[in-house]
Amino acid sequence: MKKLLFLFLPLLFLTGCDSYTELNELGIINALGITYQEDSFSLTSSFVNAKKEEQEVTEEVTTYQSTGSSIEEAFHNLYLQSSKKIYLSHLQLVVLSKEVATDKMKDILSFFIQNEESRNNFPVIITDDVSAFLSDSQTVSDCEKLLYINQQEYGSISSPTLEDIARQLYENGVTVVPHIIKKEHLQTDGYIVFRDFKAMGKLDDTLSNTYLLLHNQIQKMNIPIQCENETMQLEVKESMTTIQTEKDTISIKVTSQLENMETNCDLVALYQDAIHSKIEDLLQYTKENDVDLMHFTPRFEKNNPFYFKKQQPKFQNANYKIEISAKLTDHQKLQGGAM
Repeated sequence: MKKLLFLFLPLLFLTGCDSYTELNELGIINALGITYQEDSFSLTSSFVNAKKEEQEVTEEVTTYQSTGSSIEEAFHNLYLQSSKKIYLSHLQLVVLSKEVATDKMKDILSFFIQNEESRNNFPVIITDDVSAFLSDSQTVSDCEKLLYINQQEYGSISSPTLEDIARQLYENGVTVVPHIIKKEHLQTDGYIVFRDFKAMGKLDDTLSNTYLLLHNQIQKMNIPIQCENETMQLEVKESMTTIQTEKDTISIKVTSQLENMETNCDLVALYQDAIHSKIEDLLQYTKENDVDLMHFTPRFEKNNPFYFKKQQPKFQNANYKIEISAKLTDHQKLQGGAM
Protein backbone atom coordinates (compact mmCIF):
# COMPACT_ATOMS: atom_id res chain seq x y z
CA MET A 1 0.00 0.00 0.00
CA LYS A 2 2.91 2.31 0.66
CA LYS A 3 3.63 2.55 -3.05
CA LEU A 4 0.30 4.35 -3.43
CA LEU A 5 1.54 7.11 -1.18
CA PHE A 6 4.60 7.77 -3.30
CA LEU A 7 2.33 8.60 -6.23
CA PHE A 8 0.87 11.47 -4.25
CA LEU A 9 3.95 12.69 -2.38
CA PRO A 10 4.91 15.09 -5.23
CA LEU A 11 1.69 16.96 -4.52
CA LEU A 12 3.18 18.01 -1.19
CA PHE A 13 5.97 19.88 -2.94
CA LEU A 14 4.20 21.16 -6.06
CA THR A 15 1.16 22.81 -4.54
CA GLY A 16 2.53 24.70 -1.57
CA CYS A 17 0.29 25.20 1.44
CA ASP A 18 -2.68 23.61 -0.30
CA SER A 19 -0.93 20.21 -0.35
CA TYR A 20 -2.15 19.30 3.12
CA THR A 21 -5.76 19.82 2.11
CA GLU A 22 -5.40 17.94 -1.20
CA LEU A 23 -3.73 14.89 0.33
CA ASN A 24 -6.33 14.62 3.06
CA GLU A 25 -9.16 14.88 0.54
CA LEU A 26 -8.09 11.81 -1.43
CA GLY A 27 -10.13 8.60 -1.08
CA ILE A 28 -8.08 5.83 -2.67
CA ILE A 29 -9.77 2.45 -3.16
CA ASN A 30 -7.11 -0.26 -3.13
CA ALA A 31 -9.48 -3.26 -3.08
CA LEU A 32 -13.07 -3.73 -4.13
CA GLY A 33 -15.41 -6.66 -3.48
CA ILE A 34 -18.53 -7.19 -5.59
CA THR A 35 -21.42 -9.55 -4.86
CA TYR A 36 -24.89 -10.01 -6.37
CA GLN A 37 -27.91 -11.35 -4.52
CA GLU A 38 -31.64 -10.82 -4.75
CA ASP A 39 -31.37 -8.54 -7.80
CA SER A 40 -28.93 -6.25 -6.03
CA PHE A 41 -25.21 -5.47 -6.33
CA SER A 42 -23.23 -5.07 -3.10
CA LEU A 43 -19.86 -3.36 -2.92
CA THR A 44 -17.27 -3.79 -0.17
CA SER A 45 -14.63 -1.10 -0.61
CA SER A 46 -11.29 -0.89 1.14
CA PHE A 47 -10.13 2.74 1.31
CA VAL A 48 -6.57 3.83 1.99
CA ASN A 49 -6.76 7.24 3.62
CA ALA A 50 -3.50 9.15 3.32
CA LYS A 51 -2.90 11.89 5.89
CA LYS A 52 -0.08 14.38 6.36
CA GLU A 53 0.38 15.43 9.96
CA GLU A 54 3.32 17.69 10.64
CA GLN A 55 6.20 16.04 8.75
CA GLU A 56 4.80 12.50 8.51
CA VAL A 57 2.52 10.85 6.00
CA THR A 58 0.36 8.14 7.58
CA GLU A 59 -2.30 5.81 6.24
CA GLU A 60 -5.36 4.12 7.62
CA VAL A 61 -7.71 1.63 5.98
CA THR A 62 -11.49 2.04 6.16
CA THR A 63 -14.10 -0.33 4.76
CA TYR A 64 -17.38 0.91 3.28
CA GLN A 65 -20.34 -1.08 1.98
CA SER A 66 -23.07 -0.02 -0.43
CA THR A 67 -25.80 -1.61 -2.54
CA GLY A 68 -27.75 -0.81 -5.69
CA SER A 69 -29.90 -2.36 -8.39
CA SER A 70 -27.03 -1.74 -10.83
CA ILE A 71 -23.30 -1.53 -10.24
CA GLU A 72 -23.46 2.16 -11.22
CA GLU A 73 -26.08 2.80 -8.53
CA ALA A 74 -24.04 0.87 -5.96
CA PHE A 75 -21.04 3.10 -6.71
CA HIS A 76 -23.21 6.20 -6.49
CA ASN A 77 -24.37 5.14 -3.04
CA LEU A 78 -20.76 4.49 -2.09
CA TYR A 79 -19.82 8.03 -3.04
CA LEU A 80 -22.56 9.35 -0.77
CA GLN A 81 -20.82 7.75 2.22
CA SER A 82 -17.42 9.31 1.62
CA SER A 83 -16.40 12.87 2.36
CA LYS A 84 -13.40 12.46 0.03
CA LYS A 85 -12.99 12.36 -3.73
CA ILE A 86 -12.85 8.67 -4.65
CA TYR A 87 -10.17 7.37 -7.01
CA LEU A 88 -10.43 4.06 -8.87
CA SER A 89 -7.16 4.51 -10.73
CA HIS A 90 -5.13 2.79 -8.00
CA LEU A 91 -7.13 -0.39 -7.53
CA GLN A 92 -4.87 -3.29 -6.61
CA LEU A 93 -7.47 -6.06 -6.49
CA VAL A 94 -11.10 -6.79 -7.40
CA VAL A 95 -12.76 -9.67 -5.55
CA LEU A 96 -15.90 -11.26 -7.01
CA SER A 97 -18.39 -13.62 -5.40
CA LYS A 98 -19.38 -16.79 -7.24
CA GLU A 99 -22.90 -15.39 -7.71
CA VAL A 100 -21.80 -12.22 -9.48
CA ALA A 101 -19.25 -14.18 -11.53
CA THR A 102 -21.92 -16.64 -12.65
CA ASP A 103 -24.48 -14.13 -13.89
CA LYS A 104 -23.07 -10.60 -13.98
CA MET A 105 -19.52 -10.74 -15.34
CA LYS A 106 -20.42 -8.75 -18.46
CA ASP A 107 -21.90 -5.97 -16.29
CA ILE A 108 -18.70 -5.83 -14.23
CA LEU A 109 -16.42 -5.68 -17.25
CA SER A 110 -18.56 -3.06 -19.00
CA PHE A 111 -18.53 -0.81 -15.95
CA PHE A 112 -14.75 -0.74 -15.63
CA ILE A 113 -14.07 -0.53 -19.37
CA GLN A 114 -16.34 2.50 -19.67
CA ASN A 115 -15.01 4.17 -16.51
CA GLU A 116 -12.40 6.74 -17.52
CA GLU A 117 -10.71 6.69 -14.10
CA SER A 118 -10.11 2.93 -14.04
CA ARG A 119 -6.78 1.66 -15.45
CA ASN A 120 -8.00 -1.97 -15.52
CA ASN A 121 -4.54 -3.44 -14.89
CA PHE A 122 -5.51 -4.91 -11.52
CA PRO A 123 -5.93 -8.67 -10.91
CA VAL A 124 -9.39 -10.18 -10.48
CA ILE A 125 -10.13 -13.17 -8.26
CA ILE A 126 -13.21 -15.11 -7.12
CA THR A 127 -13.79 -16.14 -3.52
CA ASP A 128 -16.58 -17.69 -1.47
CA ASP A 129 -17.12 -14.89 1.08
CA VAL A 130 -16.18 -11.43 -0.20
CA SER A 131 -16.85 -9.55 3.06
CA ALA A 132 -14.76 -11.98 5.10
CA PHE A 133 -12.02 -11.84 2.50
CA LEU A 134 -11.71 -8.05 2.76
CA SER A 135 -12.30 -7.82 6.52
CA ASP A 136 -8.54 -7.74 7.15
CA SER A 137 -6.55 -4.93 5.52
CA GLN A 138 -3.53 -7.23 5.24
CA THR A 139 -5.43 -9.67 3.00
CA VAL A 140 -4.93 -7.60 -0.16
CA SER A 141 -1.16 -7.62 0.25
CA ASP A 142 -1.18 -11.33 1.16
CA CYS A 143 -3.25 -12.14 -1.93
CA GLU A 144 -0.82 -10.30 -4.19
CA LYS A 145 2.08 -12.27 -2.72
CA LEU A 146 0.17 -15.56 -3.00
CA LEU A 147 -0.55 -15.03 -6.70
CA TYR A 148 3.00 -13.94 -7.43
CA ILE A 149 4.73 -16.81 -5.59
CA ASN A 150 2.43 -19.46 -7.02
CA GLN A 151 3.03 -18.28 -10.58
CA GLN A 152 6.78 -17.76 -10.21
CA GLU A 153 7.67 -20.82 -8.15
CA TYR A 154 4.98 -23.46 -8.55
CA GLY A 155 3.11 -22.80 -11.79
CA SER A 156 -0.26 -23.47 -10.18
CA ILE A 157 -2.00 -20.13 -10.76
CA SER A 158 -1.58 -16.78 -12.50
CA SER A 159 -3.11 -13.37 -11.93
CA PRO A 160 -4.93 -12.19 -15.08
CA THR A 161 -5.93 -8.54 -15.00
CA LEU A 162 -9.40 -7.25 -15.72
CA GLU A 163 -8.09 -6.11 -19.10
CA ASP A 164 -6.81 -9.64 -19.86
CA ILE A 165 -10.14 -11.20 -18.87
CA ALA A 166 -12.18 -8.72 -20.91
CA ARG A 167 -10.02 -9.14 -24.02
CA GLN A 168 -10.21 -12.94 -23.93
CA LEU A 169 -13.96 -13.01 -23.39
CA TYR A 170 -14.75 -10.46 -26.08
CA GLU A 171 -12.30 -11.96 -28.61
CA ASN A 172 -12.56 -15.69 -27.91
CA GLY A 173 -15.52 -16.08 -25.57
CA VAL A 174 -13.43 -18.07 -23.06
CA THR A 175 -11.19 -17.24 -20.10
CA VAL A 176 -10.30 -18.32 -16.57
CA VAL A 177 -10.25 -16.44 -13.24
CA PRO A 178 -8.36 -17.60 -10.11
CA HIS A 179 -10.38 -19.01 -7.21
CA ILE A 180 -8.86 -18.08 -3.83
CA ILE A 181 -9.99 -19.57 -0.51
CA LYS A 182 -9.59 -17.82 2.83
CA LYS A 183 -9.57 -20.16 5.82
CA GLU A 184 -6.80 -19.98 8.42
CA HIS A 185 -4.72 -18.55 5.61
CA LEU A 186 -5.15 -17.82 1.90
CA GLN A 187 -4.74 -20.64 -0.59
CA THR A 188 -5.26 -21.15 -4.31
CA ASP A 189 -8.05 -23.41 -5.54
CA GLY A 190 -7.59 -23.57 -9.30
CA TYR A 191 -9.55 -21.55 -11.84
CA ILE A 192 -13.19 -20.78 -12.50
CA VAL A 193 -13.82 -21.25 -16.24
CA PHE A 194 -15.90 -18.68 -18.16
CA ARG A 195 -17.63 -19.11 -21.49
CA ASP A 196 -19.69 -16.31 -23.02
CA PHE A 197 -19.32 -14.21 -19.83
CA LYS A 198 -20.76 -16.90 -17.55
CA ALA A 199 -19.00 -19.19 -15.09
CA MET A 200 -19.52 -22.73 -16.35
CA GLY A 201 -16.97 -24.96 -14.65
CA LYS A 202 -13.73 -25.25 -12.78
CA LEU A 203 -10.13 -26.35 -13.32
CA ASP A 204 -8.55 -28.01 -10.31
CA ASP A 205 -4.91 -27.29 -9.42
CA THR A 206 -3.59 -30.02 -11.74
CA LEU A 207 -5.60 -28.87 -14.76
CA SER A 208 -4.72 -25.25 -13.93
CA ASN A 209 -1.04 -26.13 -14.01
CA THR A 210 -1.43 -27.74 -17.46
CA TYR A 211 -3.43 -24.74 -18.70
CA LEU A 212 -0.56 -22.44 -17.71
CA LEU A 213 1.98 -24.78 -19.30
CA LEU A 214 0.19 -24.68 -22.65
CA HIS A 215 -0.18 -20.89 -22.44
CA ASN A 216 3.53 -20.38 -21.66
CA GLN A 217 2.85 -18.85 -18.26
CA ILE A 218 5.07 -21.26 -16.32
CA GLN A 219 8.19 -19.93 -14.65
CA LYS A 220 8.96 -23.02 -12.60
CA MET A 221 6.93 -26.01 -11.46
CA ASN A 222 7.23 -29.41 -9.79
CA ILE A 223 5.90 -32.58 -11.41
CA PRO A 224 5.28 -35.68 -9.23
CA ILE A 225 6.78 -38.80 -10.80
CA GLN A 226 6.90 -42.41 -9.66
CA CYS A 227 10.52 -43.58 -9.46
CA GLU A 228 11.65 -46.85 -7.85
CA ASN A 229 8.41 -47.20 -5.86
CA GLU A 230 8.81 -43.68 -4.56
CA THR A 231 7.00 -40.49 -5.53
CA MET A 232 9.50 -37.76 -6.34
CA GLN A 233 9.05 -34.09 -7.21
CA LEU A 234 10.79 -33.36 -10.51
CA GLU A 235 11.55 -29.66 -10.83
CA VAL A 236 10.97 -28.01 -14.19
CA LYS A 237 13.31 -25.03 -14.56
CA GLU A 238 12.02 -23.72 -17.89
CA SER A 239 9.40 -24.72 -20.42
CA MET A 240 8.16 -23.52 -23.80
CA THR A 241 5.02 -24.67 -25.60
CA THR A 242 4.29 -24.15 -29.29
CA ILE A 243 0.89 -24.89 -30.85
CA GLN A 244 0.37 -25.17 -34.58
CA THR A 245 -2.68 -26.06 -36.65
CA GLU A 246 -2.96 -27.44 -40.16
CA LYS A 247 -6.42 -28.10 -41.55
CA ASP A 248 -8.01 -30.29 -38.84
CA THR A 249 -4.77 -31.25 -37.05
CA ILE A 250 -3.43 -29.60 -33.89
CA SER A 251 0.26 -30.08 -33.02
CA ILE A 252 1.38 -29.36 -29.46
CA LYS A 253 5.10 -29.35 -28.67
CA VAL A 254 6.48 -28.85 -25.17
CA THR A 255 10.22 -28.29 -24.66
CA SER A 256 11.46 -28.22 -21.06
CA GLN A 257 14.60 -28.08 -18.97
CA LEU A 258 14.61 -30.29 -15.89
CA GLU A 259 16.59 -30.23 -12.67
CA ASN A 260 18.74 -33.36 -12.59
CA MET A 261 18.54 -35.68 -9.59
CA GLU A 262 20.65 -38.63 -8.47
CA THR A 263 18.55 -41.60 -9.46
CA ASN A 264 18.64 -44.67 -11.67
CA CYS A 265 15.32 -43.75 -13.24
CA ASP A 266 15.00 -42.21 -16.70
CA LEU A 267 13.80 -38.77 -15.63
CA VAL A 268 13.17 -37.53 -19.15
CA ALA A 269 10.98 -40.52 -20.02
CA LEU A 270 9.04 -40.18 -16.78
CA TYR A 271 8.55 -36.47 -17.44
CA GLN A 272 7.33 -37.15 -20.97
CA ASP A 273 4.76 -39.63 -19.72
CA ALA A 274 3.58 -37.27 -16.98
CA ILE A 275 3.19 -34.21 -19.23
CA HIS A 276 1.56 -36.21 -22.01
CA SER A 277 -1.01 -37.52 -19.53
CA LYS A 278 -1.65 -34.02 -18.12
CA ILE A 279 -2.23 -32.57 -21.59
CA GLU A 280 -4.60 -35.39 -22.52
CA ASP A 281 -6.59 -34.79 -19.33
CA LEU A 282 -6.97 -31.08 -20.13
CA LEU A 283 -7.92 -31.78 -23.74
CA GLN A 284 -10.53 -34.25 -22.52
CA TYR A 285 -11.93 -31.58 -20.19
CA THR A 286 -12.22 -29.08 -23.05
CA LYS A 287 -14.02 -31.61 -25.27
CA GLU A 288 -16.46 -32.77 -22.60
CA ASN A 289 -17.32 -29.21 -21.59
CA ASP A 290 -17.18 -27.69 -25.09
CA VAL A 291 -14.83 -24.93 -23.95
CA ASP A 292 -11.91 -23.92 -26.18
CA LEU A 293 -9.42 -23.02 -23.45
CA MET A 294 -6.40 -23.03 -25.80
CA HIS A 295 -8.21 -20.95 -28.45
CA PHE A 296 -7.77 -23.61 -31.12
CA THR A 297 -10.66 -22.37 -33.25
CA PRO A 298 -9.13 -18.91 -33.89
CA ARG A 299 -5.89 -20.67 -34.83
CA PHE A 300 -7.73 -22.81 -37.41
CA GLU A 301 -9.28 -19.72 -38.95
CA LYS A 302 -6.08 -17.64 -38.96
CA ASN A 303 -3.70 -20.30 -40.32
CA ASN A 304 -5.95 -21.69 -43.06
CA PRO A 305 -8.92 -19.37 -43.62
CA PHE A 306 -10.07 -21.01 -46.88
CA TYR A 307 -10.12 -24.49 -45.35
CA PHE A 308 -11.79 -23.14 -42.21
CA LYS A 309 -14.52 -21.40 -44.19
CA LYS A 310 -15.26 -24.54 -46.19
CA GLN A 311 -14.89 -27.29 -43.58
CA GLN A 312 -15.50 -25.44 -40.25
CA PRO A 313 -13.19 -27.78 -38.25
CA LYS A 314 -14.08 -28.29 -34.58
CA PHE A 315 -11.42 -28.58 -31.91
CA GLN A 316 -13.43 -31.36 -30.26
CA ASN A 317 -12.98 -33.56 -33.36
CA ALA A 318 -9.46 -32.49 -34.31
CA ASN A 319 -6.48 -34.79 -34.66
CA TYR A 320 -3.91 -34.09 -31.96
CA LYS A 321 -0.16 -34.60 -32.13
CA ILE A 322 1.67 -34.19 -28.83
CA GLU A 323 5.46 -33.98 -28.68
CA ILE A 324 7.38 -33.66 -25.41
CA SER A 325 11.11 -32.85 -25.39
CA ALA A 326 13.29 -32.32 -22.33
CA LYS A 327 16.88 -32.04 -21.22
CA LEU A 328 18.50 -32.17 -17.81
CA THR A 329 20.39 -29.29 -16.25
CA ASP A 330 23.71 -31.13 -16.59
CA HIS A 331 23.20 -30.78 -20.37
CA GLN A 332 22.73 -34.44 -21.08
CA LYS A 333 21.71 -35.25 -24.61
CA LEU A 334 18.33 -33.85 -25.57
CA GLN A 335 15.72 -36.57 -25.54
CA GLY A 336 12.20 -36.53 -26.87
CA GLY A 337 9.84 -37.54 -29.57
CA ALA A 338 6.27 -37.83 -30.70
CA MET A 339 3.97 -39.70 -28.37
